Amino acid sequence: MAENDSELNDLFSSATASGGLVEADVLTELQSIMRLHSIPPQELFYKWESYSIKMGQDDMKLDIDTVRALKQNVQDGLEKENRKNKAHVSNKRVGVTPRNVGNNNDVFGMLDLTPNTPRSAMSSRPKRKPVTPSISRVKAEPASSPPDFKTSNNLKEAGTGVGSGDGTGSSYAPTSFNDRPHAGQTFGKVLNAHLEVAEPPIAPYSESRIKLTANSDMKKLSYKTMAMKSSEASEILDDRIDEFMLLVQAHHNLEDSDFGSAASQSTNEIVAVGRIACDSAEGKLNPSSIVLETSRRMGAGLRIPLKIDKMRGFKFFPGQIVALKGMNASGEDFTVSEILEPPLLGVAASTPAGLDEHVQRLRGGPDAMDEDSDPAPLNIIIGSGPFTADDNLNFEPLHAICSQAADTYADVLILTGPFLDIDHPLIASGDFDLPEELLSDPDSAAMTAIFKYLITPAFTQLTSTHPRITILLIPSVKDATNKHAAWPQEPFPKKDLGLPKAVRIVGNPMTIALNEIVMGISAQDVLYELLHEEIHKDIVGGKPEDNTIYARLPKYLIEQRHFFPLFPPVQRTQLPKTGTEDGISVGAMLDTGFLKLGEMINVRPDVLVVPSSLTPFAEVVESVLVINPGYLSKRRAAGTYAKLTVYPASMTEQERTQGTMTAMSAEESPAAASSANTVKSKTDSTNSTPSSAQTKAPSAKPGNVKEPATPTPDGGKLSAAELKKRAKDEKAARRAAAVQSKAGTENATPPPAAAGQKSDAAKGGKAQPKKGAEVRNLPVRGSTKSSPVIELPKVEDKTVDLFRHLYKPRTTSIAEAGKDVHPAVLALGLQMSNYTICGSCARLVATLQAFKRVVESYKTPVGASLTRHFIPHVLSPQIEYLASCRPLSVSMGNAIRWLKLEISKIDPDLSETDAKENVCDAIDVFMRERITFADKVIADTTAEKIRDGDVIMTYAKSSLVQKALVRAHEMGKKFRVIVVDSRPLREGKHLASALVTLGIEVKYCLIHGLSHNIQDVTKVLLGAHAMMTNGRLYSRVGTALVAMEASEADKPVIVLCETIKFSDRVALDSIVHNEIAPANELVIAGGPLENWMDVKKLQLCNPMYDVTPAEYIQMIVTESGNIPTTSVPVLHRLGNEAQ
Repeated sequence: MAENDSELNDLFSSATASGGLVEADVLTELQSIMRLHSIPPQELFYKWESYSIKMGQDDMKLDIDTVRALKQNVQDGLEKENRKNKAHVSNKRVGVTPRNVGNNNDVFGMLDLTPNTPRSAMSSRPKRKPVTPSISRVKAEPASSPPDFKTSNNLKEAGTGVGSGDGTGSSYAPTSFNDRPHAGQTFGKVLNAHLEVAEPPIAPYSESRIKLTANSDMKKLSYKTMAMKSSEASEILDDRIDEFMLLVQAHHNLEDSDFGSAASQSTNEIVAVGRIACDSAEGKLNPSSIVLETSRRMGAGLRIPLKIDKMRGFKFFPGQIVALKGMNASGEDFTVSEILEPPLLGVAASTPAGLDEHVQRLRGGPDAMDEDSDPAPLNIIIGSGPFTADDNLNFEPLHAICSQAADTYADVLILTGPFLDIDHPLIASGDFDLPEELLSDPDSAAMTAIFKYLITPAFTQLTSTHPRITILLIPSVKDATNKHAAWPQEPFPKKDLGLPKAVRIVGNPMTIALNEIVMGISAQDVLYELLHEEIHKDIVGGKPEDNTIYARLPKYLIEQRHFFPLFPPVQRTQLPKTGTEDGISVGAMLDTGFLKLGEMINVRPDVLVVPSSLTPFAEVVESVLVINPGYLSKRRAAGTYAKLTVYPASMTEQERTQGTMTAMSAEESPAAASSANTVKSKTDSTNSTPSSAQTKAPSAKPGNVKEPATPTPDGGKLSAAELKKRAKDEKAARRAAAVQSKAGTENATPPPAAAGQKSDAAKGGKAQPKKGAEVRNLPVRGSTKSSPVIELPKVEDKTVDLFRHLYKPRTTSIAEAGKDVHPAVLALGLQMSNYTICGSCARLVATLQAFKRVVESYKTPVGASLTRHFIPHVLSPQIEYLASCRPLSVSMGNAIRWLKLEISKIDPDLSETDAKENVCDAIDVFMRERITFADKVIADTTAEKIRDGDVIMTYAKSSLVQKALVRAHEMGKKFRVIVVDSRPLREGKHLASALVTLGIEVKYCLIHGLSHNIQDVTKVLLGAHAMMTNGRLYSRVGTALVAMEASEADKPVIVLCETIKFSDRVALDSIVHNEIAPANELVIAGGPLENWMDVKKLQLCNPMYDVTPAEYIQMIVTESGNIPTTSVPVLHRLGNEAQ
């Protein structure tokens, strides 16, 4: 120990503050570090120097504090390394290949080496000489042999069982890829099994038989990720809803008046369009949590719960855009009666000339010898990453599928990422041997270099053997080589990867045309996420095939016209576990602002490739062949791939003569085979290399020109405005045709009945039109003249589009009320509608008094209880009627919720008389405490703040402000009042008149005189309709202007508000939430606007309220005290908890 002390003093003396011997307590700590971690003094000194550099202090002095910090740093570093090593050898993940140590690979000291134990160190392996492959299909190596730069397999060969991936213990030993069972076996369903698989050609074709066309704009995929503002991204989501509404309107021939907001209370059935969502951010969708999210244009962006319990069947998932028919009678939820079928994109079509061109290309070019024989079909192979197992980076499955493509002379090889999977255990940890070519400068090795030396050789070897093949690579958000890690995703750069010219890299997703076949491809596993998030109820008696996941999940993509319609995506923690240390997958990585780039373009694809971790399948859905090829490599085993054989299209002479566009059906039938491509598709099981299996794909569309079934003049996709204009034109044409048809029918005389034939009426029954026949009104018997057709003039829509969601018809007469409405409530509704009772508190008090009379007159039905029967059958009709007369105020809503809670608390065993008495007493106490007493406290507090000589400004009329001014006058204070008012209600007149009667000096002006009168003001007192949870004031329109002027003139603004008016809503503007009064209230008899309805393009809007920003308000006076605007949510929460 003394020797160690001497050596430590020699090493660390320069680091001490004195430059001499190390202090005793510091020396003790250094010895402790050496003893705990078996570190010699020299290595400990190196760690001290490293720690000093790490902390950025080269002259750091060694004392008791710094040595303890060093001790902690050493401990943290060793623990981190220990955790890392444990992750590599634990049984919770697949084993990784450790770095080579020494020359015998005995990393863990577990191998009993023999003279025959192979070496696998990169530095000791001789470099393999390149072999120039022959044009022949006979290879110098086995079809599945990978290149030589690979990681060590000695641990597997020795049977040490390092890295069991199934979590069952350490005895797992992965089998060699070449020894995999069931290699090449056909897996799953085979489509069009009656078609024969064509034999591969003897030699490769002299020219490529593929004309590749990108139907997506790849330049748009090169966007800057996370560059769009949240507000702009939200507009993208809103646009999808609005565009979908126009499509539904045109598809179902609906009027504009048929649509409405699901969040607006109404007893009329409407069609509501919106996005399916869950009522909580972290909850899972279920029939109880499902809500409809509207767009800001159609429903102010509100969410409304959906009632779907009475529907025969449904299929929903978050993010789904739907059109629902139903009504919102209660104002609390939207009851769905029908789900409108979404319109599908048209099928692709091609010209006969285009088909002939493709058939000629399939023969091998213009110099082909067999002009009269049928050309060989297209051979397409589809595979999806990962391309290597978790315990190595040999990429054996990738080499195997390339060998399969070379052996069969495939025309196209389509591979979707990930290629270098960021979720691969070795890549995630960085614990793998570099290729030999990179060992000279390992620090500069990038992922593109890893790709170049591990993956590119497979494609180089394939193109050397089969130079005319087309190889398509589709990136994934899990690719370590791609810097664009958001979906939709641009192609990764090709220049640094050393790929041959035959390799094309496209975006993710991408719609391409392979000759006449339109193919949509996305590397995202959207099917698994849809299965995880969807809810569905199968229709009894429906088609069984429609209820399978293989038909249901892809149909979501086709109906939504999007490669990833799910929003938001599944949380990363709920995705399948990966082999990395934390086991959490990368996830979908959606960039919300650019989701429009994930839409299908113009037409439905003939083939839709959607790789997924679900069971591989090939299924025809809505005339689209949907293929899930599975993953080419599983974590501990080989996987699957798909193979398509597409026979050339043929046409009849009639089709060729007419020269019309030819569209294909998805399923081949003997009758339709003449004008359809015959597609043979294979989904092969790959418990090893993918093999050939037969699956029938939907018939591919012939031709080179892709157009929708209803093409636009320029062949492009119709915009939302164009769709709406087309729908209106078609509607006008149908109306004109109906008018002409009606006129012709009225002028015609009914034909006589045939001899011996009686009419339906003569048989004693009413004449019933046949199903599907047009029903027309016949002329009146004996009439000799036909009535003239009267065309009603078209009435211009005077609704302001920006506020369209706020327009609600008002009930203005008792005749419009239901039979269940109490007479007291009927009278109250009419008084509210014509502003006899106008203020927020006045309406609240009158409502509670009317409800009290409803309770007093209530009789509980036999077999029911007041608690369960009163709210849904008695109280709800009263609320609905009042809401139809005028939207409920915030205070009324709070009071109604309180009343429902009080009624639900009543003991069912309590007698009816006692229960009604308790409810009435509770209403009286509520009005006394929350309104009467609160108003008195607020008035007294405000009056104390008014001083002699003050000039008080107020706006319109607030009963609470009036009480405060009267109370200050009663206290003998001398002040003046300026009442600012505005049309059309001019409530300030009544306030000014009442104050003048009391002897208070009052000045009355309209709002245009505000800026002139604000200079003399000392305080501004404002009433409130409601205080929002973000501290903003919601009050009579014009209030915000008064507060703004006061703020500019540096005058304090004080708001008087009871806590019953506090709301949990957030208001950012006056557009989302407001009340629109009838526009005619703005019209003065004899004024210039008297005939405004006849003036074209003139619209009047009469909003009732506006929103005042919180920064304009200095204080809020409540019954609980004087508070700033930031305390509104706290006080509101405390009030709710007290209830």
